Amino acid sequence: MMSVSSSSQAGETCHASLRARDDSLRTGAREVLHSSPYAAIRRLHCEVTEAVVFVYGVVPSYFLKQVAQTLLKQLEGILNVSNMVEVRGGQAAANEDRSVGDVERAKGT
Repeated sequence: MMSVSSSSQAGETCHASLRARDDSLRTGAREVLHSSPYAAIRRLHCEVTEAVVFVYGVVPSYFLKQVAQTLLKQLEGILNVSNMVEVRGGQAAANEDRSVGDVERAKGT
């Protein structure tokens, strides 16, 4: 039979392991968002708890909200994405968030 102290130590070890996993997933999620060609997605913030990504911020379209969620769901180890991103549209916001490729195509490069 396990003693109370060894049971407590096992729980602490497990908790530390889960925290390390979430820290690693958080780093990966932030890298995915920050490497997006879309400026609005690069400005999003996220946290990870128990392998669930909580993503926050504002984007100009539902398309970009879905793109962010799809990118995060592709990360290995992520169980779910809680997409708390707010959509606030308007032409100025849409123009601000064109991808690098869109800008290059518009310039003709």
